[in-house]
Amino acid sequence: MLQTLQRFDPIVYLSIDTSSFYEDDIKALRKGLNEKIGQYILLKFSQHLSEGQFEAMSNLTDGNEIIRRLQQSIPNMEDKLQEELENFKREYHI
Repeated sequence: MLQTLQRFDPIVYLSIDTSSFYEDDIKALRKGLNEKIGQYILLKFSQHLSEGQFEAMSNLTDGNEIIRRLQQSIPNMEDKLQEELENFKREYHI
């Protein structure tokens, strides 16, 4: 999954049924979930970042971009990232 992060779809990952949603609502949901997941992951990995790195990333709204930058800053984070994505799923009862 992490190799295809650019195609990561939080709606599919979280198994949300959008069959009764309008297309615009699905897009808004996808964007909102992407942002929330990115913020969640950023907070979970914040202790591994300098204050400047954290500040720069905290201004981002694209969750995929946050994760991409974290991967550049923190070596070998893939296993922990997968674990934190699962934690997000559990903590938000999705």
